[in-house]
Amino acid sequence: MSVESQKWAAVRLDKLATITAGPVRFASCEPLLGPLDLRPWLGSGLDWVITGGESGPKARPVHPDWVRSIRDQCRASGVAFLHKQWGEYFPVPVMEDLAFAGGRAIDHPKGRRVAAVIQEASGPLRTGATRPMRAGDRNGHGLMLDDDTMAVRIGKGRAGRLLDGRTWDEFPQAAARVPT
Repeated sequence: MSVESQKWAAVRLDKLATITAGPVRFASCEPLLGPLDLRPWLGSGLDWVITGGESGPKARPVHPDWVRSIRDQCRASGVAFLHKQWGEYFPVPVMEDLAFAGGRAIDHPKGRRVAAVIQEASGPLRTGATRPMRAGDRNGHGLMLDDDTMAVRIGKGRAGRLLDGRTWDEFPQAAARVPT
């Protein structure tokens, strides 16, 4: 079942709980467009959660805290978790560096340190955003997700799928479902 936001989690996962499905029930949270609380469905029929970012020309970044939260919810409930991909954007920590304008910089995924120059965005807020998203500098270094995280558009293949330094490839054990 595809679940990209809290609104759709409530609608779709409640429906999933009422139907007889195959041996594994899962939520595909991709593209993940905001924070999700999946705890009401974890451990009670939801066996697997997959997260992923958005790709394509109009892709929006996913905040790593959203993915971490889902991973932590799954681990606490004994539910398998798989982080499939970041999508077009890769999250990068912003650090203090007095050598750059504004004193803040990122280590760009392409191998160089660049200034994290921030400008206010001129457009609507992203779905699920908890604060305004700000545009990066004119060189296209990225989009600020919060004060400490920038999303850099480097393409789906380059962004990869590492979360906190590792690949999350958990798969559920198929269980026989007894119709209720």
